[in-house]
Amino acid sequence: MRIALCRLAAFAIAFVPGAAFAQAIDAKPGLWERTVVMQHVGMPAMPDVSKLPPEARAQFQAMIDQMQGKPVTRRECVTPETLKEWQEYAKGSSDDATCQHTVLESDAKRVRMAVSCQEGKMTGTLEWKASTPESMEGRFDMVDRSTGVERKMNMTMTSRWLGPECGETQSQ
Repeated sequence: MRIALCRLAAFAIAFVPGAAFAQAIDAKPGLWERTVVMQHVGMPAMPDVSKLPPEARAQFQAMIDQMQGKPVTRRECVTPETLKEWQEYAKGSSDDATCQHTVLESDAKRVRMAVSCQEGKMTGTLEWKASTPESMEGRFDMVDRSTGVERKMNMTMTSRWLGPECGETQSQ
């Protein structure tokens, strides 16, 4: 169960945003800050983590906090190359090579797509909107059937441009 929860959390964090189509994104390259809030419906009971080493317990608690609707914020460097198309932006966001993306609607300011991962065991709809060249907002609604129990996840995302220089922050 812990592995399934970790995979679900990793998928949710890693897959923000993305799409499989060639459309330039109306956003500025540089340092961006992204905040993600996830809500899970039908979460199983959490295991007792009191016997884990302190570091492992802290990592597990951070994952659980995120899955329970607490905001998680990270910074990333978005290069001009990643802004050439939504698909290129997605390459730096998704660790799950099993995902298939079907674009339903798209232009330079927004995308709506269907997502299917793990041979259809995880499916959902992702929407992103570049409100301005310095801000984006999105929503990802997903159903996970990978463990044989259907679990729903809703995620909201906001990203804001911090400036043209990334410093030590990793490129997406």
